[in-house]
Amino acid sequence: ALLLDILTKGSWDKPAIFWADAICINQQDMEERNHQVQLLKPIYSSAPLALAWLGHFSDAHLAVSLAESLGPPHGLGFISNLPNLDYSSWMHAHPHLWAVSEGRNAYWEAYKALVQSPYWTRTWTFQEMVLPTDVLFMCGSSLIKWQSIMAVQELLITLVSMDRDSGLPITEAHQTLYSALI
Repeated sequence: ALLLDILTKGSWDKPAIFWADAICINQQDMEERNHQVQLLKPIYSSAPLALAWLGHFSDAHLAVSLAESLGPPHGLGFISNLPNLDYSSWMHAHPHLWAVSEGRNAYWEAYKALVQSPYWTRTWTFQEMVLPTDVLFMCGSSLIKWQSIMAVQELLITLVSMDRDSGLPITEAHQTLYSALI
């Protein structure tokens, strides 16, 4: 169903080749799977884009919205610019990301579900992330760039390391919530 959605909803100017390892590799045959995983390097290295499936969860769009609030990622250099982010302006522009009720926030909970996907525990997926020219992660029907995920992780590290005297509206509930995510 996922591949059908991609094929029918995508805009294809050129012919495209799809490799779906869950379909192309017999996942039940460990010998075949181990052999095929060794062959994936040239496949991923030649791919202009990999689409990695993180799973389906109902609030994936909230995790994507959180990541997009940081602005459009432009390569990994974007992450090094996060220390220059005006956190106070960012917090005021996105108050829904700071609403903590009973130590919870739906956006951060959705992001937690994204980063706790079983996908991240599979060792062979590393090549899926680093070898293609670009990677998009699909969670439910939402798409998120690798750089966006890394930007949120960097933001979390920064927020957790800020003390309460920073002048930003960070409470103990915020610190607890963000610490649980990194």
